[in-house]
Amino acid sequence: GLLFFVLTGMLWTGFWGNGVQHLATSTGQGYPPSIWVGDAPQSLTEDVAESAWAAQKVPVPLSGNAQGYEQVSIDDVVTTGLHRELHPSYTVYFPRSETGSFTLSAFPDQARDEATMYVDQYTGAVLADYRYDDYGLVGKWMATGITIHKGLEFGLLNQLFGLLICIGLVGIIVSGFFLWRRRKPQQH
Repeated sequence: GLLFFVLTGMLWTGFWGNGVQHLATSTGQGYPPSIWVGDAPQSLTEDVAESAWAAQKVPVPLSGNAQGYEQVSIDDVVTTGLHRELHPSYTVYFPRSETGSFTLSAFPDQARDEATMYVDQYTGAVLADYRYDDYGLVGKWMATGITIHKGLEFGLLNQLFGLLICIGLVGIIVSGFFLWRRRKPQQH
């Protein structure tokens, strides 16, 4: 159990987490390249929104030509999220430029409910809709591992399991100290 918590906790580190994410993405086990409409964009989700681990490296689609269009209302964007049945905990991130898109990111307690959606800021069209089911094997494993690590995936049972591991770790540390003290040579 401790090894599992160490491995899933390392996903938040800059070196190990980025390495695993790069490997998962480059092998097609993170996110599929077919989730957006048109050419793959250059900016990444982690640059514009807080999102699920597997979606952080997803390229952000750009909105169409801004000439002659006004930005759709936030109500229209929220309605799109409701119609697409995003988890109610989703957050809407506004476009940062004239070509940016709205990003709707749901990062709920259960990994299977994770979603990242991009909406054209002028037409309201969904440019990409990326769900847990779209993740590759490594992406699904990591997303689920993170929610288990955080004590969210299975509720109270999950939290009690995490507590048991923490108590066990503290017990190892404390008993190690006392065993060391008992075996330590006496000072003359």
